[in-house]
Amino acid sequence: MLFTLLITAIALAEPVPLVEGRRYYSGTTVLSRQYGATVTIPAGWNASAPDGSTLLLAPSLSSARVIVKFGLSLPATVFQEMLETPLVVDGIPMKPLDRPGAPNAGLTGRFSDERGRHIAKVVAKKGANGGAAVLFAVSRKPKQSQAEAVMEAVIETLDFSNDIVLMEGDGDNRLFSAMANQRLSHETAGRADDVLWLCGDGRKARWQASGAGDAPSDPSGWSGTWTFRSMRVLLIEDDGTVLPLAWGIGPDETWFLAGRKYQIEMYDCSVEH
Repeated sequence: MLFTLLITAIALAEPVPLVEGRRYYSGTTVLSRQYGATVTIPAGWNASAPDGSTLLLAPSLSSARVIVKFGLSLPATVFQEMLETPLVVDGIPMKPLDRPGAPNAGLTGRFSDERGRHIAKVVAKKGANGGAAVLFAVSRKPKQSQAEAVMEAVIETLDFSNDIVLMEGDGDNRLFSAMANQRLSHETAGRADDVLWLCGDGRKARWQASGAGDAPSDPSGWSGTWTFRSMRVLLIEDDGTVLPLAWGIGPDETWFLAGRKYQIEMYDCSVEH
């Protein structure tokens, strides 16, 4: 009997996967496999998953809400831009009240609707595993302290020690296929100064500005290869040197490599340019 109880307790302690449409109850630890993160739902609160990357927490008798949106880690400047831009939080259009700060390795901002009836506190947290979470505490003004207290409790349980599993199957190969046949361009002061061409057969080319002149549309020659492993683009030179570039997704069809923002466009590697 004791053995059965122990097995039951262990089973109950296991994190429950975040699945669209599922409901979760007080004390449950929820796992986002896709972004390698877990959170635990505080006492007196329940949660639901409106999609596969969002957890919506609500108490039994209050209009307060805490929303946890999981994603990939991006440079702090991207999160800061988000916190300086009007947002729609829980269906309510809101504008920032102040410039974001950066306490406790996270970025924070405050938002309000036009009449000041609803307040939202937004906190972005980045994990060492490449995952991230943006948390929203939103409610009518009198209940805001309750929502923020619960959000802080959720943040205390936020853990990024799990591996990221972006999709079922071989995630690296799938992401390699999704990234192949692209031209990536980084700009400084409105001019491209670093361009990468990544082909589906593993070829790569790179152009970096050394003076005046516009970036070429096509490479002057192919050199080395590239691949994708564990959230990094690996540029492999002909002499075997490997340059790993941490990868992330930005807004407006952009990627980040090693913290630098790149515009992307399709490139047909099968055509002789």
